[in-house]
Amino acid sequence: MLTLGDEDDLLKDIEEGIQIAMEREGYPSDAIDPIKVNKLAHFAIQDIGVPLTYGWYKYGPAPVFDTSTARLEPTPKREVKAAEEPRLPDPSNEFYSPDEYAYYFTRDCTYFDRILQTPTKEYLIEFYEDHAPSPYGTLYEQSVQVQVILDSIIEDDDWHSEAESYSKSLSKELTELHRELLGIDALSEVVDTFSDYSKLLKRVLAEASTQEELTPSQDRYIRKVANFFYSHVWKYAALIISKNTVHLSPGDNDDKLLNAIDSDLQKLRGEIKDEIHSLEKQGGSRGLYVNYQPDSLDSNSTSLEETFTESNIEPWTKAAAVPVRRKLSRNPEEVDR
Repeated sequence: MLTLGDEDDLLKDIEEGIQIAMEREGYPSDAIDPIKVNKLAHFAIQDIGVPLTYGWYKYGPAPVFDTSTARLEPTPKREVKAAEEPRLPDPSNEFYSPDEYAYYFTRDCTYFDRILQTPTKEYLIEFYEDHAPSPYGTLYEQSVQVQVILDSIIEDDDWHSEAESYSKSLSKELTELHRELLGIDALSEVVDTFSDYSKLLKRVLAEASTQEELTPSQDRYIRKVANFFYSHVWKYAALIISKNTVHLSPGDNDDKLLNAIDSDLQKLRGEIKDEIHSLEKQGGSRGLYVNYQPDSLDSNSTSLEETFTESNIEPWTKAAAVPVRRKLSRNPEEVDR
């Protein structure tokens, strides 16, 4: 049985294979990111039968853990040490070397060019349509629709000039994501937390859209609320999905991974509601969470939600989505565990 350290060695061979393949095919370093590395590793594991342990996480299958924050560089084979030998002793010739993985990616992996040539979030939708396990496919696809808008808010300094469009579009996509969560029994514990966060985000953006300009403090706060989707809300759902999909991987270290997931879940469950309340308080102090009442229910929440629900049913046309869709390839540095 392989240890987790052994599995990490197998992953390093895959990563070096990707680097060699990129150099051979002439791809630049900005054609790859941690999310794409995980998708390529996933296909290698499935096609070759590499015995690695992983579950589906924020962006789907995520076998690459510790090294996923580092961007890979195209690297000639001659610059990769022992490129023709796998890191693990292999008397039975079971494991591929980096050079053999490079051959796989350039000759046998039908997805290699498509992954490297397509903006990350755009490719994810294709990937989920074809490869997501039931019942999570549509949920992952809808999460990408939310992420595209949030990425624009986080990274585009001029997003506020189109704040009303962002507010309406995001309200619609959050409502659709909420519906998807409601349809999956395994994620029922996430629903209330998602609703609280969604209400906060919708109200903050709606208020921001009425203001002629945002102060630097307000803008920084809005980006913080947007990032919270990745760091806490979607992570909450993703951890449960990961826990329920570990059995799909061919590795033997399920118990160790499940223990790590349970530990992360326990921590998140203990802090996420307090963190949302803190964000509400911060929004109130910055004039972006109207009628915030620290120690009681917000009496204005129902009418505001009804207003947003009215706008949610309006179709999000392709024309309205253009400024958002331009950002499909933004924010690829999100760590994909």
